Amino acid sequence: MKLVIYNTPLKRMKGLMFSKKKTIVLKWDKPGFYSLHMFFVFYPIWVVAADEHRRVVDVKKLYPFISFYTPPKPVMYILESPWPVRYKVGDLLNF
Repeated sequence: MKLVIYNTPLKRMKGLMFSKKKTIVLKWDKPGFYSLHMFFVFYPIWVVAADEHRRVVDVKKLYPFISFYTPPKPVMYILESPWPVRYKVGDLLNF
């Protein structure tokens, strides 16, 4: 599976909207409470939020058009995947 990192404001804003199924990582320059929405994402996704050390702080499943998400702690990475993930809180992201 090819993993794509979105680290610009425009790419992060677009995320998976209007896209085919793929796994992406949204990356910011510093930790924060970055929010997501599911407008124009036509399939459910799993979201894995991680801090600046890539330690997972939250894992959630979001649904098309009806879900919003804000991590419970400041994060620097958010992985979005249309396929089930095996990460749990406390794990390290390995990309």
